[in-house]
Parts: sequence; structure tokens; C-alpha cells
Amino acid sequence: MRMIYKFGGSGFAGFRAEQFYKSISICAVIPKTKKISTGVTKIESGYVINKNELLRALSNKFGKKIIGADFGERILDNGSLGDVRLVTGNAETESGNKLPYSIVLKIQKKWERNFDPGSWRKEYDLYNTPLGSYFNKELRWPSCYEKSISEDETRIWMEYAEGVTGLDMTPEMYERAAYELGRFQGKLYERRPEFLPEFSNLSGINFMKEYYLRYRGWSEVYDFIRSGDCGIPRRLCEMLIDFDERSEEIFSRIEKLPVVLCQRDFWVANIICGEDTIF
Repeated sequence: MRMIYKFGGSGFAGFRAEQFYKSISICAVIPKTKKISTGVTKIESGYVINKNELLRALSNKFGKKIIGADFGERILDNGSLGDVRLVTGNAETESGNKLPYSIVLKIQKKWERNFDPGSWRKEYDLYNTPLGSYFNKELRWPSCYEKSISEDETRIWMEYAEGVTGLDMTPEMYERAAYELGRFQGKLYERRPEFLPEFSNLSGINFMKEYYLRYRGWSEVYDFIRSGDCGIPRRLCEMLIDFDERSEEIFSRIEKLPVVLCQRDFWVANIICGEDTIF
């Protein structure tokens, strides 16, 4: 079983027929444990842990005052965005009890995506909305224990989730994930929560079409799949070319679908099937 922590809220969008989570798989890198004292502490890898942030996050996680903690770090595979670390150790309560913990720190630096300039902070912004109340025990995002934002960076301390993912998933797990996503989107479509239209940091409904048209104008990519020396299997190139030729028809059909909240990256490596919950 491959363990994965997952959530990639930078891609949430208000457009049709797109997808849901962002995953980060674990690498087995375990530096020496450190004891928190004051200010910030550098882990052996050079990564900086803020003492006060960690203690606040642990206090929120356990629902009681945490006055100290030791910690170690496991580097999580960052994908193409964000810096994500698993922090583990023992937290100390006011009464002297020691509580083992695992918690994730995700740091997202500012960057800009075409047609979606605020995507770098979208996960932080969504955690400030009531969206979490629309999930259920079958499908939800990881709990957020502490978050902060500056001009060029977000820092989110969140729940560590694990389970089966990617090609280790069974067909029944794929079915379960698709079913729960559909239930979630249907609930939002039916209830139409007031905060969603007011939330300014969603991608536009036409984001996917605009992104596609940008690709159509990018000759290095558009011409590549039509070239004789293209290394992509010919059958796949033919499928992409066929999509280009029928793009107007395809988008016309998509635009007749209900508008729901999606994330643009719902595929097997970005889904965790826990025992009772899809993340």
C-alpha cells in the first residue's frame, strides 16, 4: 500500500465537468528529532518550523492547550507546486501528558497561472469559507488546524490522511470516489450556498475553454503532435487531433451541463481511499 497525503486546493474552479484533489506522496526521509524552544527552529534539512504556529495547530488538533512538542520531519513529494512536509512527534499538554501526533505543513509560494492569477492562495481562501460544512464522512478535505498568509506565501497546517491511492485502488474504489464526488456536487447545486457566488477567487466558468484555446495558439505544442518525429504514440496523437477538429461540438455539449464546483485534477493519483472516507 502506498501512503499519500493529499489536498490541492489551488485548483478549485466554478466551471463545468472538471475535478477534485491534489495529492502528495510520502518519501521515507526522516531527520533527527528536534525539541521546540522559542521562535523558529530549523530542521536538519534546512526547513523552518515556526514554534508558535506548530503549538497553535496542535492545540486545535487535540482541542486542548499544548505547551511544547518535539518533532521530526518527513519530506512529502511536492509535485509541481507547493512545499509540503509531514511533521511528527509528541505534544505536551499543560498537565504533562504526552500525545503522539502527525500533522502536515503546506507552504505555497505566490505564482500566477494564465486566466487564474489567484490560484496560488485558493486553498487558504477556501478554508475561510463554510465549504467544509458541505462535506460528509464519506467525502471530505483534510481538517485545517492553523493557517496564515502574507503577500507572497500561504502556510497551512492540516490533517495527515492516508489510504489506498493510484493504481493500488480497486475498481470498487474508483466507483466509490466518483459516486461521492457526484453527491457532493449535487448537494452544492441543489442548495446553492450564498458564499459561492460571492467568493471572488474561483476560476471563471470558461476557464477550461480559454486554456484550451491558448494551447491551440501555441505552435510548439499544437504542431508537435502533428509532426512526423513526435514521440507520442500515434493513436494518442490521433485522439488529440480528433478532439481539436471536434472542439466546437464538444464545448457546445459541455456548456449545456450544470455548473458545479470542481477542482480540475480529479484522477487516480489524486484520490485517497481511507477505510471510511474519500479524501
